[in-house]
Amino acid sequence: MDKNTAIREAELRRIEASLVAMHQAEQALTKEKRSELCQPSHWK
Repeated sequence: MDKNTAIREAELRRIEASLVAMHQAEQALTKEKRSELCQPSHWK
C-alpha cells in the first residue's frame, strides 16, 4: 500500500469516526428532549 492510499484510508476512518460521534450525540440529544417532554412539570 503506497503512502497516498494510506493517507486516504486514514482520512476515511477519521470522517467515519466523526460521523458516528455526531450520530451518537444526536441520539443523546433526542433522548434528552424526549425525557424533558415526558416530565409533568411542562404540563402546568
